[in-house]
Amino acid sequence: MRKATIGKYFAICVAAAAIAPLTLAAAPVMAGNGDGHGGGGNDKEVVLKVTGTDTSSFGNDRDPVPGTIFGFAGTNVLTETNAPFGTFGAVCTFVANTDTGETTQCQETLETPYGQITLQGIKTEPHGTPGDFREAVTGGTGSFSRASGWAEFHNDTGSGIAITLHLYGVEKCW
Repeated sequence: MRKATIGKYFAICVAAAAIAPLTLAAAPVMAGNGDGHGGGGNDKEVVLKVTGTDTSSFGNDRDPVPGTIFGFAGTNVLTETNAPFGTFGAVCTFVANTDTGETTQCQETLETPYGQITLQGIKTEPHGTPGDFREAVTGGTGSFSRASGWAEFHNDTGSGIAITLHLYGVEKCW
């Protein structure tokens, strides 16, 4: 019985040794390039600037009680040309409220003619002061299926929220 057990483990080790070089050969393709961006095949930065305008909302974004959920949806235009560029939706949760400020966790999706871009982030700001903030690009679909990077949100545009996306792993298609 012991001989059969040793033989079974020997067979598993031989199989693992045969697969290991294949796994190691694929690793550089899947790994990032060391500068904080994923692999994805295109590590050149592509900048996309859109302006979002709310068309609907729910919840109370002025009631920073932890656990309170709020959200909004709307339309996007390309900032430089004002051409329509899809829609967006966001859901946020207040996660902390202190004497000095409030912390919010948000997830957004931008739906563009070329696919979706997903974003996520947490921000802490003084009470009643919706300032600028950044979020991570967590992925996407279509032309953005290999997207990584970050987005900068600017609330003081007067015509909606300006979003500058710094994308990696994508080609400019708009």
